Amino acid sequence: MSRFFKIIPIKIHSIFWILAFGIGYLNSGGDLAKTFVWAAIILVSVLFHEFGHALTALAFGQKSTIELVALGGVTRRRGGSLSLWKEFLIVLNGPLCSLILAYLAAFVFDMTSPKANPLWMYTLDVTSKVNIFWTILNLLPVQPLDGGHLLRIVFEAIFGLRGVKIAYFLSILFSVTIAILSFAGGELFIGAFFLMFSFESYRLWQASLSVTSKDTDMGMQIMFKDAEKDMRSGNTQAGLDKLREIRQQTQKGVIYLMASQYLAEHLADDGQYKEAYEILNPLMGKLAPDKLRLLQQLAYKTGDMASTIAVGSKAYQGSPTYDVALTNALAHAQLGEDRPAVGWLQRALRDGMPNLRAILSKKEFDGIRNSNLFKQLEQG
Repeated sequence: MSRFFKIIPIKIHSIFWILAFGIGYLNSGGDLAKTFVWAAIILVSVLFHEFGHALTALAFGQKSTIELVALGGVTRRRGGSLSLWKEFLIVLNGPLCSLILAYLAAFVFDMTSPKANPLWMYTLDVTSKVNIFWTILNLLPVQPLDGGHLLRIVFEAIFGLRGVKIAYFLSILFSVTIAILSFAGGELFIGAFFLMFSFESYRLWQASLSVTSKDTDMGMQIMFKDAEKDMRSGNTQAGLDKLREIRQQTQKGVIYLMASQYLAEHLADDGQYKEAYEILNPLMGKLAPDKLRLLQQLAYKTGDMASTIAVGSKAYQGSPTYDVALTNALAHAQLGEDRPAVGWLQRALRDGMPNLRAILSKKEFDGIRNSNLFKQLEQG
């Protein structure tokens, strides 16, 4: 089992537990035992779903990490790009695993004697219903739900890059409509979520509008795929040269953004932080949360503490993880700013940062070590 979790690491953030127990408490009417049952069901259900994504990606040669965050689970993947049908299967297998879990729970429920432990029967019943409900919800054609990703993949396969724009625009329409209907029906919680999803869909649609004629140029697309093949086959320098050539010929657009991100990631892995930072920094407004996290690390490693904090603050809004908060704390500390440094450290702790004593002993905190706020954190 431990070897398995080395292949697919799992990170569980504290906010996940807070929301899981909160949802359990509200749905169980305050019953303590049932609250724990709900929390356990949410944990197992989310993991089951994310392993559907992660194991399929693993079968296609990618590496995955599962993170359980505020809104459920996220499977982060690393590796070369995949064909659209493989991407479709990776996305689809998450909901399929949820349906399998729902079916298994319902099957065991039907096979179990009515005289069995009531809490066990309650667990099976809730597991089945929760996974059916979540799967239906998750397959709605709205970003960032799996249904939204499936819609994007299908439309991209049919219409190319133009299909991506259409899919994102449809996601806006669907999410706004569902939000309005939910509010009208008194479902404020669901309405709030879909209103938030509508803003995310709008952001993606706006970003897709930057697609240029170069993005539809077959020569550019072939060059990008050749660069990826070179990187995967170990011919790294040839791949990097192609990515630089793509950037020089396109100057803007989707392929330019993809080539820039791919190039920056490899340069960062190779320790060329300054060049990687100079590539990503002008693109900050177009980067997804995981790339913002990379940009924050690059800013920190190049010594630009002000940019580290600015990028980290934006990255934290989209991905509130302890490593982002810790990096911001380190940057503030090196600027001699004790109050924000301690504030970010406290956020990192709430987000599950381990080994506080080891962290506080880092030399980067020497500039604020004599601060009363820092001493209080050490003693607390």
